[in-house]
Amino acid sequence: MTADRGEPFEQIVGSSSQSVTHFPSLQRYRSVGRRIGVTSAARVAVALGALAAFSGGLQAQQPCTEDVMIVFDASRSMAASSGEKSGLRRIDAVRGALAHVLPQVSKRRHIGLITYGPGRRDACSNISLELRPSEDAADKIMARIDRLQPDGKTPLTTSVRRAAEVLDFRNRPVTIVLLTDGEETCGGSPCALAQALRDEGAQTTVHVISYQIASAIGPGGSFESRCLADETGGIYAATDTAEQVIDALQTTLACPMVSDVTPELLNNEALNSSTVHR
Repeated sequence: MTADRGEPFEQIVGSSSQSVTHFPSLQRYRSVGRRIGVTSAARVAVALGALAAFSGGLQAQQPCTEDVMIVFDASRSMAASSGEKSGLRRIDAVRGALAHVLPQVSKRRHIGLITYGPGRRDACSNISLELRPSEDAADKIMARIDRLQPDGKTPLTTSVRRAAEVLDFRNRPVTIVLLTDGEETCGGSPCALAQALRDEGAQTTVHVISYQIASAIGPGGSFESRCLADETGGIYAATDTAEQVIDALQTTLACPMVSDVTPELLNNEALNSSTVHR
């Protein structure tokens, strides 16, 4: 995620989420470093240089191996004004961000969609599996999101749990991206769910993107549902503008940077591209 659109990086993702424990790709790099036997600061630097040079090409050539499910908040509060432009609702701002990001990322990654909020059932039961993860899904996802009219409550805990089940989280690594402007309002416990996903899953990562969350938690309030990211090694991004949502989506929906780089490739390229002086 870049900070060149006017906001400091720490304001976008939140201070505690900057640590390496909240970025799975960096955790993977640490494990790669251990496996290839990096023994000096110079070799670490060379390896990082090789990684920067080759990861972009690898990502361009290879699809992501982990499916991702977007969990989209279409509750009544998303009808509120975004304050960014006259007549622009929160749901419109987030739609626009998704429309900007999805065409590119969906070419390399299977993406699905779950929504909650509007519907004819009990307000806390209006959770809809709109699309299972599928190839090049941008148009299908946007068609479903464009039809949504904000209404209902925020059963985000049950929605994230549903996403994990659809992705078969117990048997394979999965990624969930939650987009919300509010807290759980249907009695669920996001933190208890986060612990269950961590303990029961093969490797479940939940990224949480909040939009204008201050209106829900008050000035200086604590956003409890961020623990879904904190407990699963995901990213928590507190956003207030559509541009920040774009940055957050580009980061959370991108392929893991290091997962496609084998230890052998990284080690060989590092040693062949430069001389290490001990």
